[in-house]
Amino acid sequence: MNIPPPPSFASLSSKSGKYQIVSAEYYSEDAKPFLYKRLVKFDTTTGEAWVLASKIGSNGEQRKWVPLETKKPVSR
Repeated sequence: MNIPPPPSFASLSSKSGKYQIVSAEYYSEDAKPFLYKRLVKFDTTTGEAWVLASKIGSNGEQRKWVPLETKKPVSR
């Protein structure tokens, strides 16, 4: 199995703390839970957040920051 190197966040360090990068872990809700690990980027000025998603395709692995969506509770 060929494991790609981790992403580089060197360019974010020059933003004087605007972004925070954290590692998040969660389990799937399947019959046999699977532990997922993701990188999450927070903008400390706006409160926006993104999850680093990756896909393996014909051109290799593609990584992209995807906006984190929040769901409002369903009112009864």
